[in-house]
Amino acid sequence: MKLIAHILAVALGGFFIYAGVGKIAAPVDFFESILNYQLVGAELAWLVAMFLPWLEVLAGAALIWPKLRCGGLLWIGGMLLVFIVALITALVRGLDIECGCTGTGGSSVTYTLIQDIFLLAAIVAICLLDRKPQTHTA
Repeated sequence: MKLIAHILAVALGGFFIYAGVGKIAAPVDFFESILNYQLVGAELAWLVAMFLPWLEVLAGAALIWPKLRCGGLLWIGGMLLVFIVALITALVRGLDIECGCTGTGGSSVTYTLIQDIFLLAAIVAICLLDRKPQTHTA
């Protein structure tokens, strides 16, 4: 089970490193994607565009390194929850936008919402599969 958890963590970590690097390479595009959600103003959107990709890369790297995995899971889980809320608000408001999630072309909001739910499920799976066995004493 730990091997499966490790493989999932490496894959998820790699995905977030890839997504972060894509945004770091094109910060203006990511900034515009954030503005398209119409949730924050330009100043906060620029701050997010500059900070979030680096957090994604660092949290993704933490997932790959077992000693830092717990922290990576917390950061990525928190980011995914925020992303899911943003995507749902975009759908509810009928915004026809691309998500800007990987920084390399865009996916529809619906596709990305489904993807993020699966990524969140992977985090739960990693947590369940990577648990230390409980020892019971009578």
